[in-house]
Amino acid sequence: MGINNNIETLLAYAKKYLGLGGLDALLARNSLFKLFGLTSQGESVLCDKYISGIEIPYTILAPLGEYAVAKGLTEDYNLINFYGGVMGLVTPAPSVIADKFSALKQKDPAAATDYLYDLSIKNYYIQMTAVKKNLYWKSQAGDNYIEVTVNLGKPEKSNAEIAKLLTMPSADYPKCNLCIENMGYPGGAKQGARQHLRLVPVTLDGENWYLQYSPYIYYDEHCIVISERHTPMKVDASTVRKLLDFVKEFPHYFVGSNASLPRIGGSILNHEHFQGGRHLMPLQYAADAQEYHNKKFPAVKMTRVNWFNSVIRLTSKDYKQIAGYAAVIIDKWQSYSDESIDIYSQTADGSHNSLSPIARVADDGAFVLDLILRNNRCTPEYPEGQFHAHPEYHNIKREGIGLIEAMGMFILPGRLVAQTKVLEEYLTGAKVFDEAEFLRSPEAVHNGMLKKLLNTFGTKNTPRKAQSIIREEINSVCVNILKNTAVFKDDEKGKKAFERFMKEIL
Repeated sequence: MGINNNIETLLAYAKKYLGLGGLDALLARNSLFKLFGLTSQGESVLCDKYISGIEIPYTILAPLGEYAVAKGLTEDYNLINFYGGVMGLVTPAPSVIADKFSALKQKDPAAATDYLYDLSIKNYYIQMTAVKKNLYWKSQAGDNYIEVTVNLGKPEKSNAEIAKLLTMPSADYPKCNLCIENMGYPGGAKQGARQHLRLVPVTLDGENWYLQYSPYIYYDEHCIVISERHTPMKVDASTVRKLLDFVKEFPHYFVGSNASLPRIGGSILNHEHFQGGRHLMPLQYAADAQEYHNKKFPAVKMTRVNWFNSVIRLTSKDYKQIAGYAAVIIDKWQSYSDESIDIYSQTADGSHNSLSPIARVADDGAFVLDLILRNNRCTPEYPEGQFHAHPEYHNIKREGIGLIEAMGMFILPGRLVAQTKVLEEYLTGAKVFDEAEFLRSPEAVHNGMLKKLLNTFGTKNTPRKAQSIIREEINSVCVNILKNTAVFKDDEKGKKAFERFMKEIL
């Protein structure tokens, strides 16, 4: 199949799956000709059955990529960005997609998000081929459970790419990876190519926001909701109203905000945004532990949640009351201290209290707000955060525990796959453990964990049993990390302290 036939196949695919119109297809064809250095259409033979069998366009893009590399139009390491540019040429204009999304939403919000999600897969913005490589499992933990995914899909930068980036000038446009100016951006030193990104507008608390999907989704319909303005993350009364406005408009989704401080606020703090999707996290299945009522907000039920970290849940069908009560709790928590359990809202290092609010709509139509109380203070004993993953667990997860993980879904680094396979060999006896030698290996970070497992389970396990032992240890570590993040611990002292705070907000 020649390059011309590949281009015509791509155009046919775009007409079938992306809604590329007739006149727009002419423009797209000529734009592709320019990109690939062609001057004429040439002969092409299309097979409708072949097009109908394609769910994602990689099989069409791969030969185009091979051609581009052979002709010096791009480099191997840059193919993901190159594919984004190609798909941007055959994806309908943002206004076309926004208009269709709006028309669908008026009839059925779920149909609108289905449309945008499917388009984001079909135009290769969501890297579904890569996402399917990720490992995923659930683990029961007492009355609750956690979800674990090992991220194998998001590619790491190669040495060649890193070297190339070092020679590129720093950019200040777009200002960050979330700015709406990324839509159509060809890529640069800081941002990847986003020519195939399509945003749709939503109005939250009277402000202009935009909805898109994460290119490396971690759960069903993992969406990102982005402020039009490049302003820092914050959590206040307006944040809650925005979250409630979103789930009021899209009641089949949950949406939540990261906390607004380093170490507890996710990886991007300089641009206000939320994350959500059509998925209930383990936290959202957690039961209520104790119920409270405030006479000032009679339409709101407040509960303390039976969860690993410290969570308050508000439930009500009254928008104003639940938003108002949440604002009271946020204000109180951000200035709350309890020295008896090392909670300090303010020190010479700055403010330390923030929280992650998460909104959804229950089956009966009631709004549900989960408020995860967070604190980012560091101490000499815990220089990376007292309420962060403690050092003995850093071999599994050292990065900040943001919104998704605080809700019980752990996203673990891909390095664990190769590392744990080596650990399995020690548990089966295929390798003999020599600590001095092991400490010189890439798996050295797991020394403490491996010695513990060898002492408990020995070296005569089957390969399947060894894998199970390590996976259960990872599950246990994840649960313990969640407990580390709890500002009110699940012991007598912590429970009494939590009760004191609950009285403060009644």
